Amino acid sequence: GHMGCHKMAAIWGWDVTLIRDFWAMIADKRPKRGYAIFFSFFHFWMLCCMNGAIDSLRAWA
Repeated sequence: GHMGCHKMAAIWGWDVTLIRDFWAMIADKRPKRGYAIFFSFFHFWMLCCMNGAIDSLRAWA
């Protein structure tokens, strides 16, 4: 319900900060740019899956 939304917002906020820091850390290291892009997409995909799983659990419960 309502708390679940707040929790997801907190997770997303923390996650965006994490990715931004990660990008800043490797922005000046050119060879790792491909890894950064892969990491970002993979991470986003994982979050989407997690979000979907949480929605499914909420619907089931």
